[in-house]
Amino acid sequence: MSFRNFFSPGQQEVISQLSNLAPDRLYAVGGIVRDYLLGTPPVPTDIDLMVEGDCIEVARALHRLYPHTKLQTFSKFLTAELVFPEFVLDIASARREFYPYPGANPQVSACSLEEDLQRRDFTVNALVIPIKPNFAVTTGEIIDRFQGLADLEKRLIRPIKAGTFVEDPRRIFRAIRFAVKLNFALAPETVQEITDTIASNIHTDLGGSRLRSELLYILDASFFPSRSVIMLEKLDSFNALSCIHHQLHLPANLAILFRRLQRWHKYFLPHYNRQELALELLASNLPVTAAIKADLIRGDAIKHLTQLSQLLSELPSLVNGAPSRIFNRLETYELATLVLAGVLSPYRSVIWQFLTRWRHFSPLVTGHDLQKWGCPRGKMIGLFLKELRSLQLDGKLNSYAEAEYLVKNWLREKAAISP
Repeated sequence: MSFRNFFSPGQQEVISQLSNLAPDRLYAVGGIVRDYLLGTPPVPTDIDLMVEGDCIEVARALHRLYPHTKLQTFSKFLTAELVFPEFVLDIASARREFYPYPGANPQVSACSLEEDLQRRDFTVNALVIPIKPNFAVTTGEIIDRFQGLADLEKRLIRPIKAGTFVEDPRRIFRAIRFAVKLNFALAPETVQEITDTIASNIHTDLGGSRLRSELLYILDASFFPSRSVIMLEKLDSFNALSCIHHQLHLPANLAILFRRLQRWHKYFLPHYNRQELALELLASNLPVTAAIKADLIRGDAIKHLTQLSQLLSELPSLVNGAPSRIFNRLETYELATLVLAGVLSPYRSVIWQFLTRWRHFSPLVTGHDLQKWGCPRGKMIGLFLKELRSLQLDGKLNSYAEAEYLVKNWLREKAAISP
């Protein structure tokens, strides 16, 4: 298949226009070239291209040709994004990266294509196809500075230079993700360098948003749950999760937990981001304060995990409990907390009953009914409603008439003992 036919007709038109705006300066680099050479199914939904020069100026010119697209520019990082109805086009300037210290966000500046390739992570991600104005490309025109074609043939993940994992610990996560995703092996020197980098403790307890993002990539729907488990277990075998926090390790039954989480998420929490929920599950292996410091949990997730330990300790006492007792305790927890506990606890049947039978409980009477029967407004209505709800849940109240009789009797008894 020609490189042109790797794209849809609409994508071909846009890329041809882009090549006219940046003649002899437009390149396909990295994953898109790798996937093309591997014969990955065509029509990518995310297209990454590189311009030698000012990509933002080129992106704005392209946007004028396609004004219906949404353009975003990121001058600090020398990148631009155009969102088309069917795909997203990311354009980057050829750039060099400088890391002020290991694990830091890079500082970027414009450079030549050759310099840009020096900052790439792995040989198979540093292959280049120049895109001509007529889109005429042949495999013989591939630029390969680091024997990436040979590693592609051998199905190996190999850094383009020594010290790449010291420079950026995210590359440890990326190396393993690519190896599993592509069904490649880590080259022996890659294994050794990862091992040495982790042993140096240079990245221990680094945490932060960039490593958090790498975990979210691993938990993506395209990998979850089976390949996510393989990636995470491989990382754990290197002790690479210590880059996030030294206490972060995986439960032995991770595959079972992830499959269970997939089911419970689908049944009870389908509108909640599943990647974030899986991340909360991983973070539950840490103290909440440590998970916050490592930037594994944010916002509502902090509340979920703060509640989780209390709920897990409370569940055994609810087994074989009255429905009203289970309801009154579990209704106080966030739904995400209940789902996480349902995934983790051997007493999950209690939560399952609550979520499937009692969560959407409809009471026989309302506060308006109580007022109609003579109950004064205020605290008493809430107390009566709670008692009626408990009786109904426990099967001791079965009709509206029974509720009316009970309430009127309670009111009489209360009136009789009032001074």
